[in-house]
Amino acid sequence: LYHGMLRRVPFTSAEVKLVLDLVHLASKYQMDELMGICKDVLIEIVNVFNVLKIMVVADKYPELSDVSLRLGSYMKENFEDIVKNEDWSDFVITNPSLVTVLLLKMKKENVGMKKALDVKPKVAGVL
Repeated sequence: LYHGMLRRVPFTSAEVKLVLDLVHLASKYQMDELMGICKDVLIEIVNVFNVLKIMVVADKYPELSDVSLRLGSYMKENFEDIVKNEDWSDFVITNPSLVTVLLLKMKKENVGMKKALDVKPKVAGVL
């Protein structure tokens, strides 16, 4: 039984399934403190091999919306390595709407960045 106390133990990326199972339980039983710990752990252990599994779970739970945002940024920064991962093909097939959202977000961010870079600074007295 969980009594609101959890000794903080170091988790490795190999234990991601355990943490994702805890997310499910924390959400089901409205255990906010446990959910907070799970969020921190998921952000700490994310890598190119587990980011897709974490993203699928984060997408299911509104409590993990901030984790989803961080994962999106992580995926953008590591996109080439992530798509080389053998899990990418399955992820695309089983989560097409999530892939669409991620790619559209990445495109929007790139367009916004391009516009920001295209803006020429105005120099006083020069037309």
